[in-house]
Amino acid sequence: MRKTILLICFCITSGGAFAQLQSGSVYTGATMGGNYKKEADIKSSGFNINPSVGYFVSSNWMIGIQSQFEISKTQTGEIKTAPTNSYTYPSQTQVNEKTTTWGLGAMVRFYQPVSNKFAFFIEGNAGINTTRYKVDVKQQAAGFPTNNGGIPPFLGSTYYRDQNGKIILNADGSYYTGNDPLHPETKQNSTYGNVAPGIVFFPVPKVGIELKLNAVTYTKQEDTEADISADFNLTRTTIGAGIYF
Repeated sequence: MRKTILLICFCITSGGAFAQLQSGSVYTGATMGGNYKKEADIKSSGFNINPSVGYFVSSNWMIGIQSQFEISKTQTGEIKTAPTNSYTYPSQTQVNEKTTTWGLGAMVRFYQPVSNKFAFFIEGNAGINTTRYKVDVKQQAAGFPTNNGGIPPFLGSTYYRDQNGKIILNADGSYYTGNDPLHPETKQNSTYGNVAPGIVFFPVPKVGIELKLNAVTYTKQEDTEADISADFNLTRTTIGAGIYF
């Protein structure tokens, strides 16, 4: 009798804990991740967030829509260039790259409960996105301009070049350092896909905290070949939370 009562209680508890994974349930949540790395004079960082909403078409099976937003930055230190002749001086260049991506796609997820508070899942998602690449190049240079024969045509004057390459003179003859900023920007459309295993923990029945690894990724940009990669690096790990109702 006692064993029967315990078994009934266990079934009620387990069923209640995973009622949110039954047909007709709705999910809304988001995952996010980030990274930072520094090697020599190069620093890189990134952040991503992926809000999503889903509907359980049957027990443990969910389909939904997922949006994507990601931003990454790379910064180089000063790159110094030695003088090329007696009339020019060292130049310095600093490069800042910024990549911003946003997209929208579909997702499907299968859950496999392993206890009354934990469940494994496997997720597949695919969609389209747009990536904007922006590079800020800051150049500093100083010296005397020379003609083809190496003779300075503007004796007594120093100069710098503006962003169009035009020589700007400093008439008083003092040493002058000029900035030459460049801001090239491009956009790229692409299709993407991911296969991501994960685990979700339910501290309370309707709230799940999840850890996901984007282990296999697919990317196809315009006018380029598709790229498929598999990686279990921690930089591909995201953490998130969801509400089930």
